[in-house]
Amino acid sequence: MDVNESMTPPPPEPVTERDAVRELRACPPFDARRLSRQLALDTALWWCLRLTLLMVMVYALAGGAGHGHPALAVFFLIVAGGWLAHSYASARVAQQLPQITELIEGGGTQAESLIATALRRAPLQRSVRLLLYHRLAMLRHRQRNYEESAAIAHTMLRYPLGPVTEIRPHLLLILGESRLLARDFWQTWNALTMLYRCRLNLIERLQVLTLQTRYEVATGQDAAALRDLDRKIALCELMPAPQCGAMHAILAVASRRRHDTALADWLRRRADLICLPEQLADIGV
Repeated sequence: MDVNESMTPPPPEPVTERDAVRELRACPPFDARRLSRQLALDTALWWCLRLTLLMVMVYALAGGAGHGHPALAVFFLIVAGGWLAHSYASARVAQQLPQITELIEGGGTQAESLIATALRRAPLQRSVRLLLYHRLAMLRHRQRNYEESAAIAHTMLRYPLGPVTEIRPHLLLILGESRLLARDFWQTWNALTMLYRCRLNLIERLQVLTLQTRYEVATGQDAAALRDLDRKIALCELMPAPQCGAMHAILAVASRRRHDTALADWLRRRADLICLPEQLADIGV
């Protein structure tokens, strides 16, 4: 055997059509009408299954099943199979949600493929589909596609969230920050107003504090941003380092514009100590 031939690496395995489709899988641009249609279809199929199953059970309890109609038994099996398929699809997608969230927060590229695949399933439970779109809004925000993340959040907030109402504060935070970055201050203020009507946990309260401070500095309300400064500094020290440093840098801008050079220098030194320069550049301070 030729030495060169023996050292030649084996040819790569051919990429199947299914693999190619999986690699190219992505969510289409968000369309509010598509979300409305999907929710309507999910609800209609869900109620059809429930009503059909109820009718079959009533008929069976009334003695109709005792007449020996094989078609009824087949029909009952079909309905039961549809019910199980619906429940299985929703349960499987619900199990993937923690993995999708982890991939989004880790900056992974597989999150969109998982979301796109899950959104194609029908019917899904309404709450599961809404949670999928919430994750899509998170992904678009992470990708800095702020127009689409704001559109998703704004559309979802128009629907009753029901059992997943706990995502409402996060949707408002996504909407508020996206509109702030677009300098749409009216929508930012509106999101902040609605946030203060929500029941917030500690992390959400810290995120609201950051958003409000950024809004006040962006709109020239420097005195309001610096009000109760000691409490704000104490609270921002509970944040992760990038957010904590960003808050110090934002407050430094307000202090400098208020001609308090000593405070501005102190806040900026703390920001530089806590944050990397590129992290501060991301927020424009």
